[in-house]
Amino acid sequence: MTESVLVVVTAVLLLSVSEVITDCPPSSGIYLRHSGNCFFNGSYFTDSSIRSSATSLRLECGLPGETLSTGQWIGPDGEVPCGSGNKHNVQCTTGSGASLSIHINPANGYLGADGDGQYMCCLPTSCSTSGTNIITATIFRYSEIESFAVADLPSDMTVYPQEYKLSCTKIGFPEYGISMSIGATALASYTNCHDINNNNCPGTTDSSAPVDNTVRYTVNITWNGVTVSSGSISQSATGDQSYQCVLDNPSGGDDRTRTLTIKVPANTPSSFNEVNKTATTITVSWTALDSSDADGYVVNITSDTDTVQTVQVEGSNNNTITLNGLRGGTTYSITVRAYQQLLGPASSTISVQTLPVINSINWTLVSSNTQLNNTQYRIDCLTTTDINPSTDVYWLVNGVMKSNSMATSIDALTYNNTLLVYPDPLGVSVNVTCIAMIGGVNYSQSVILLAPSGPPNNVRGFILNTTSIKVNWTTSSETNGYVIEYTTGSVTRNVISTSEGEIVLTDLSPMSTYTISVYSYTDLLSVNSTTVLRFDIPSPVISLSVSNVSTTGITVNWTIPSSNNYVTYYTISYTPSCPQLSSVNETVFVAPHQSTTTYSYTLIGLYSGINYTITVRTGNVLGGSNSMSVKKDTISTAPTGVPTSLSLLQPINNLTWNETEKRLHLSVVDKMTVSGLVFVIISIYLRYNHGNCYPNGSFFSDNTIRGKPLECGLPGANLDDGQWIGPDGEVPCPGNKQNVQCTPGSSGANLSVQIPNHLQSSDGDGWYKCCLPTDCSDPNTSIIFANIFNFAQIESFTVADLPSDMTVYPQKYKLNCIKIGFNRYDISMRINSAALASYTNCDDNNNNNNNPCPGTDLSGVVENTVRYTITITWNGRNVSSESISQSTTGDQMYQCVVQVTDQRTRTCSLTVTVPANAPSSFTVVSKTATTITVSWTTLDSSDADGYVVNVLLLHLMYF
Repeated sequence: MTESVLVVVTAVLLLSVSEVITDCPPSSGIYLRHSGNCFFNGSYFTDSSIRSSATSLRLECGLPGETLSTGQWIGPDGEVPCGSGNKHNVQCTTGSGASLSIHINPANGYLGADGDGQYMCCLPTSCSTSGTNIITATIFRYSEIESFAVADLPSDMTVYPQEYKLSCTKIGFPEYGISMSIGATALASYTNCHDINNNNCPGTTDSSAPVDNTVRYTVNITWNGVTVSSGSISQSATGDQSYQCVLDNPSGGDDRTRTLTIKVPANTPSSFNEVNKTATTITVSWTALDSSDADGYVVNITSDTDTVQTVQVEGSNNNTITLNGLRGGTTYSITVRAYQQLLGPASSTISVQTLPVINSINWTLVSSNTQLNNTQYRIDCLTTTDINPSTDVYWLVNGVMKSNSMATSIDALTYNNTLLVYPDPLGVSVNVTCIAMIGGVNYSQSVILLAPSGPPNNVRGFILNTTSIKVNWTTSSETNGYVIEYTTGSVTRNVISTSEGEIVLTDLSPMSTYTISVYSYTDLLSVNSTTVLRFDIPSPVISLSVSNVSTTGITVNWTIPSSNNYVTYYTISYTPSCPQLSSVNETVFVAPHQSTTTYSYTLIGLYSGINYTITVRTGNVLGGSNSMSVKKDTISTAPTGVPTSLSLLQPINNLTWNETEKRLHLSVVDKMTVSGLVFVIISIYLRYNHGNCYPNGSFFSDNTIRGKPLECGLPGANLDDGQWIGPDGEVPCPGNKQNVQCTPGSSGANLSVQIPNHLQSSDGDGWYKCCLPTDCSDPNTSIIFANIFNFAQIESFTVADLPSDMTVYPQKYKLNCIKIGFNRYDISMRINSAALASYTNCDDNNNNNNNPCPGTDLSGVVENTVRYTITITWNGRNVSSESISQSTTGDQMYQCVVQVTDQRTRTCSLTVTVPANAPSSFTVVSKTATTITVSWTTLDSSDADGYVVNVLLLHLMYF
């Protein structure tokens, strides 16, 4: 049977019947004319529009090029007399040529009720004459329905539910009520409409229409095969749908009613059933309806709740269709409907399952999983014999296409397609999909060989004796067992399996290093978790040091040489230098495999001021390592009490006293002054204007020491040729050098410098050195420095916040330049010739917040101490600060420059060390499924402190 698809297109023009003819009067053909406009046949006119004595307002019927013979107007109640008399107040007038006009004489009143309706004009002869020309017009009272039509009926019957529109056009009198309904159910109803005053009804006014108050009312209809609905109103319906538009005029006898009918099948096709099926097709049939009850059929097929196909079949006699492109082994629900202008009700649903293409898929372990990634698995996929296994079957293994399968025939209906797979890489579940292609459609079934989500955790080896190691790990509920691989440096490889959470490895060789890898498995093996164990006595500790030294304690710190050293105890020995005291040995037991490699142990109860030799030795069940040693003195302490029984034996001046504490004889007294046994600390200092003391390297402006002395003193000493030396040589005492004047103190060891008030500043700007109590050539003299400067100076230029974590990139740090002294200046920071920050006309004493320079007032000891900070970003190629960027290679050399107008420029430099070259010979040494070992040629220690290795993950896409 030949099948065809019906495509129906319905177009309804919702135009006014009373359209105006552009060419008026026309050159030929009968026409209507009113108020200077010409109209088509069937036009509408209100009685008020022709109720006038004016000729132009009469309704004229004309026929160009003809002479009136026996033409006539015939109304709903008979002929309208011409010349004299009227019919229901409508009277006829003869014009020139072939022309007849009708109108209502206002003197006679209005159109009579029986005169309401359609009028026919016949020219040039009477209406009974064969071949005469005829045109019609409707003259009505109050308001009228110009048209009632259906629009947008569906042409594609496969779209469901179906939607269309009803349009009812009202003309004439502005006051009315209007409704549209199906049966007794009103789909839309509007009362007390008034088109002029308040326009309270939702019609669409066509102001360009020739008839007054032309308003169109539209209702949207939805048909679901059972009910007609519009908005919230619905009405069940069967078969043809009959609609009414009712226009309610103020005079009850003048109500207007129009009807229309939409053809809908009332019955469903009977005997709907399955005729045939394959893996991809289903053929169905039904008993066809009579041609008067159906124009065609729509067959709908769904799977679950999803529509798969909806097919439109043209012709009422077509009653069979084959549905193609279906999926094998799938259950479908199928219905059929007849259609005319709309769809009829659905048949009962039939359920049909297509034939399967793939029956099953399974896997079998072929070899032992101790073969690791050489373990072999066989996949069996049973398919129908309707396909060619050599061309129509292929595989996806984790998304990668495979075609190297073998097929054998099991029986007349089944092929067994087999594929061998390997776990590569380990730790990844293998999803194997068997795909059979038939009719351009792929059918598939999958099987997953599961690998654990991760390796066993916390793999640890424990030395039991000289030939055995116990290995254990954290077990997992998702595994079926474990495989253990262990190798030595000589690449002796052993693989065993167990279902337990630990295993003992025997017959091992001592003084070897074993790499032990543990895999878990469900169907496939996981990646391994590895531990390295030195089956040997541990290596000696490294980085042995001491800290937190007190009078009675020392903390010892050390690091084990590598994490694969198996350590179960440490022996700490400490021997005092005093031969009368004994050595002490302490053993500290530790659990092996500690996460830290750095240890500390505090020795307590030691003697004050004694040198101790401290040794640390590692050990395990196989023995102890060589020891490592360090020497350190405990802190000496002075007596805390007052000596008693003080006596001086003459004549040898032997001074004796009683001890103040038990172990005083173990302390060392370096200096003492016999004056009540008071211990004195001696230190050189700076003091300004007889007030505060300052540390070595302090800064002082020339204004600060004008008339106010800067004193250098050494307590407890007497002046013996001490001196001040400035940037241009010694400052004579007394006397001056470049207006800097030196004055010795009246007693003790002290010298002061100042600038007398009557002298101006000179070129003595720079560093000054004070030496006490002797001159600076004496190697035993005490020395202290001070900087005396004119105007402004740079107190310091430093780098801050240098990154400690070199893995964070790009890197950021700060430069701080602290300016002191004179309040008006320019300042900049730069790298090479690029200024990273530059500020001019700075004024620290501007109290109106108008200082243009963003420094931070530190309220320092020196007047106008202001810090300027910039943040540096280094991306490996460019140094940048905000929008300023400068490329650089190797060490980064910065300068801070302070300039006071017409004065010397202050410049301070600093260098941030950066390797200029990359490590060479960077190569891959080895790799596993989870590791990559790389190496490079190291740089000289002067060129590098360490290295950072960055690993990027590249996502590869396969097509």
